[in-house]
Amino acid sequence: MRTRTLSVPLVVLAVLAALAWYLVAGRGGDRDDADGHVATADREAPDAGSSDGGRRGAGDRQQPQGTATASAGTGQGAGNRPASAGSGGQPPLPPPASTRAGAGPRALSSDGAQRIASAVAAYREHDTDFADMQYLLENEARDDAWAEAVEARIAAFLQAEAGGYSGLEIAPPRCSATVCRVAATALPGLDTEAPEANWQRLMSRMQNQPWFAATFIDMQLLVTQRGDAIVYVGTYLRGPR
Repeated sequence: MRTRTLSVPLVVLAVLAALAWYLVAGRGGDRDDADGHVATADREAPDAGSSDGGRRGAGDRQQPQGTATASAGTGQGAGNRPASAGSGGQPPLPPPASTRAGAGPRALSSDGAQRIASAVAAYREHDTDFADMQYLLENEARDDAWAEAVEARIAAFLQAEAGGYSGLEIAPPRCSATVCRVAATALPGLDTEAPEANWQRLMSRMQNQPWFAATFIDMQLLVTQRGDAIVYVGTYLRGPR
C-alpha cells in the first residue's frame, strides 16, 4: 500500500512538469501565426528590383518621379556642362552678316591697313612711276573741292555696286589735287579669283563708268600679297583741268 501511495504523486509531478515545459516553450522566441508563418520583428522588405537587397542609407533614398536628375545619355551630370556652340557636335553659329552671300565689303581693319601700307612702301622702291604718284598723293596741296567730289563719287559707286564682295576690306578713297588712290585687301585665304573678293572685276566696272573716263587719264593697279592675304592698290592720275 505504501508503494502505491508513493507512485501517485510521482505521476502527478511528471504531468505537471510536462505541462510547465509546454507552456514555457510555446511562449518563447518567434510565435507562429494562424497560417504557420513565423511572425518576425518589423524588418524592412527589400524593394523589388533592388540589387543591394533593400539596404539603403540616408543618402541613398529613391528620387521621387518627376525630379530633374542627370540621366544616362545626357552627358550632363554634376561637373559636366553642355558643350559650347560650334564644338562637341553642336551646330556652329551662323556667320556674321558681313560674310553672307549678298553682303557688301567690310570696312578696313587695322590689319588690312597695315597690309596696304606695307605693300605701298615695298612697291614704291621698285617702280618710279608708282613712287611718283604716291609722293603726289601724300605731299601735294589738296584740291578740296575736286578731291571731295571724286571721293564721294567713288564711295557711292562702291556702295551701289559692291554687293556680294563680302571677302574684301576696302579703304576709304583718298584724293589730293592730281591723284586718287583706292585700295583694298582680300580676307586671308581668298585668292584673286574668289567671286566675293575679285577686286579687279569690280575696278574694271568702275573704270568703264563715263564719269571715271572723264576724270582720269592714267592709272596703275598693284596686286601683291602680304602674308596669306591679297592686297590691291589702284592709283589714278587726274586728267587735264
